[in-house]
Amino acid sequence: MKNTDLHRLLRRQIRKYLNDDEEIPAGFLKAVNQAYLDFDQDIKQAENILELSSQELFRANRELRKTIETKAAEADALSARLSRIVNNVQEVIFQTDINGCWTFLNSAWERITGYSVEESLGTSFTTMVYPEDKETSMYHLSELVNGTETTSRYNLRYITKSGETRWTEAIVTLDLDPDGRLLGASGTLTDINARYVAEEKLRQASYNLNQAQALTKLGSFEHPISANGNSYWSSQMFRLLNQPGINAPQLSDLLEVVDEPWREKLSIAFNQLIEDNQEFRMEVSVNQEKAWMLVRAEKQKGRLSSGEVITGTLMDITERKGFEKELIAAKLMAEKALAAKSDFLSNMSHEIRTPMNAIVGLTEILLQEKNLDPTVLRNLELIEYSADNLLVIINDILDYSKIEANKVELEQIPFDLRNLLNKLLETWQLKARHNKVELLLEIDDQIPDQLLGDPYRLNQILLNLISNALKFTREGAVKTSVQVKLNKGEEWDILFKVQDSGIGISAEKLGSIFESFTQAYTDTTRNFGGTGLGLAISKRLVELQGGEIWVESKIGEGSCFYFNVILHESHESARKDPELEADLSNGLNGIEILVAEDNKVNQMLIMQVCKNWNALIEIADNGKIALEKSREKEYDVILMDLQMPEMNGFEAVQNIRHDESNRNFKTPILALTADAMPETKNYVKRNGFNGYITKPFKSEELLKEITICMEQNQK
Repeated sequence: MKNTDLHRLLRRQIRKYLNDDEEIPAGFLKAVNQAYLDFDQDIKQAENILELSSQELFRANRELRKTIETKAAEADALSARLSRIVNNVQEVIFQTDINGCWTFLNSAWERITGYSVEESLGTSFTTMVYPEDKETSMYHLSELVNGTETTSRYNLRYITKSGETRWTEAIVTLDLDPDGRLLGASGTLTDINARYVAEEKLRQASYNLNQAQALTKLGSFEHPISANGNSYWSSQMFRLLNQPGINAPQLSDLLEVVDEPWREKLSIAFNQLIEDNQEFRMEVSVNQEKAWMLVRAEKQKGRLSSGEVITGTLMDITERKGFEKELIAAKLMAEKALAAKSDFLSNMSHEIRTPMNAIVGLTEILLQEKNLDPTVLRNLELIEYSADNLLVIINDILDYSKIEANKVELEQIPFDLRNLLNKLLETWQLKARHNKVELLLEIDDQIPDQLLGDPYRLNQILLNLISNALKFTREGAVKTSVQVKLNKGEEWDILFKVQDSGIGISAEKLGSIFESFTQAYTDTTRNFGGTGLGLAISKRLVELQGGEIWVESKIGEGSCFYFNVILHESHESARKDPELEADLSNGLNGIEILVAEDNKVNQMLIMQVCKNWNALIEIADNGKIALEKSREKEYDVILMDLQMPEMNGFEAVQNIRHDESNRNFKTPILALTADAMPETKNYVKRNGFNGYITKPFKSEELLKEITICMEQNQK
């Protein structure tokens, strides 16, 4: 085998180790050479395999790099997303090391405390805790470390960067490694400041409500109408009903303590409330009338459940019921006292007016005599003047009594104000001329001709003021002015002014001038007469008509009294005064009159007066005799005294009016009495009488009343 055919490595070995002339076995060379060739072949094959593996490894490495990059990007995205989530959470998420120093805080920390995360990390969690709450925090952590708790939940306060104290709720767990060694703690902090403040306010409000309910002895309750709702009783409800052990109170528990018959009535009221929505309030007794309760209930939307509920209150009114009993007893006593007072005034009026009637009537008759001795005439005039003054005093006392007892009823009738004022001033002209005082009247043209109100009470007020003005004025004038204060449609606020040039009133007396039994001077009664009730009566009458009264005055410069009343415009003519229509020219010529009167002096007086008018008189000493006479003969008029022996005037009239066979069934009957109380007058009008004459009376008054009564009966 030629050397050139050998493997290069084999040739290199032959040259290195053998001489050129050394003979090498051909078979050996061939075998070795083949081995080298096989080796080269194996090397090439290995190189090919290595090349292929290298390419595969490159591709795998490239794929791995891509996968790592993708996973890293995903991890970054997840981390960013988790970071956003964590930082958007309203609660603080935290982590601390074993020493309690912050190792993680989300951005909620800065929103709640004002401290940045960066400046807080590494600091102890107790740094910002409110001093009084540090011990609480350490206690809960020790409970965790000791294994008493796995998770701790408690409230504590943090001091913010601005110095504000905020309430938070902490939820804390311990962080342990796989071997159970403590690494630190983690958890959340929730800002509950608004909730805590609201809850504190609610607790305070609830406390205040309970206190208020305790003070007022008021409980509240709520019961569902359906069977599935929740019931509620305030703490005061349990105390009021003495039922402390009820866990789920029902309406039946309330009804159970209520006494009969209130229990059944209350049950019916609750059923009506449910069915018909009828709210109610009911007073009931409980525990065998040991206490009284006021139950109020209504139906509304429930606050403890979605359905409708019965909600209400229970108030202890035991004391009030006791007061009511006392008030009722006091009222009965007051009514008895008032009745006794009324009886006394009625009797006093009767006992005074009966002899006064004789004095006034006989004085009037005597004054009509001709050719009287001047001294006798003067004495009779003094008697008449004194009697008139005494009547004014009696009338003032009776009027004041009526007002005090709220027995004054105002009329609403049409009247002519101008006519009323002109008539009033006309009655005072004689006294004014006697005092050399000019009476003046000025009326606003705007005032309607016809007004609606109480002309009698208005006349009484003006009468008091004008008579006072004339009483205290010795020269000059008394001027009455009337003007419109305010007009709203048909409502007229009329201002009256009575001005005089008299002695005036001192400043210290002006404040009390309208009080009862008060006068301008301590010597007023002595010098000028009067009871001191006139202005007090006028004030109350003005107030009853929706107005007020006041005075302006100076000593020596006179006085000016003002008052206003509310009147309404009338569209019907004022009622004609029957006194103006009565024809008195013929007296009582030929008229037959039955007089039922037990007082002999009054019998004589009435007979004398009526005979002067040519009337025919028959006397009955009591109601029984008058009734008998009324059955026997028809009269034109009957004058009936009310208080008589055997049968009083009321009984006699009732018998006449209820007996159609009585000859005087329709005859006009006038009550003739010394009783001037308002209830008597009202009773007379309702019980068969046609009119009312109060003793003492002037002969002209008697003539007018008889004439008016007869004319009205003919119509």
